[in-house]
Amino acid sequence: MTASKSCTSISPEDYLGTEKVRPIKHEYRQGKIYAKAGESKPHAIITGNVSVLLRNHLRGSGCIPYMADMRVMLDTPNFFYYPDVAVSCDERDKNAAVQSWIYGFMATFMTPSR
Repeated sequence: MTASKSCTSISPEDYLGTEKVRPIKHEYRQGKIYAKAGESKPHAIITGNVSVLLRNHLRGSGCIPYMADMRVMLDTPNFFYYPDVAVSCDERDKNAAVQSWIYGFMATFMTPSR
């Protein structure tokens, strides 16, 4: 993840408005925007395997695992992430298009870069 060069702090509302039209995903932490790095093949394999394991384990529970493209807002509105895998068990998230507010599990995997 790389910090944006701008030192200006932006509001969560401005971040959410511009994130819709950006070609790459960005995470937001207390006014600062960080571009998501590209993923490696090992990273994609790990993320896929964990997601499948969670999906199989959660089948019939009402909980839904999400991979990579679901934005998660933490309890405070100053943090938005795109975790590699997230799980939500809340009814309100079942129809969410790109964002989850209520999550039960969130993981990001670190793999060595080349």
